[in-house]
Amino acid sequence: MCSANSSPAHDLRHTAACLWLAHRVDLATVQAWCDHKSAATTDRYLHFLGTVPMSRAWSA
Repeated sequence: MCSANSSPAHDLRHTAACLWLAHRVDLATVQAWCDHKSAATTDRYLHFLGTVPMSRAWSA
């Protein structure tokens, strides 16, 4: 998802994270690869895949 205010590098990073999650790379691995300090940040990418964030799925 591109926006007028985002950079091509950020768009590629976002796309990569979404693809990794879509291919079932675990959340902690994607979090590390993206250098996110919090899993909640990585959970946001799941929104674009139409899935429930992992933290919510595990607590259910």
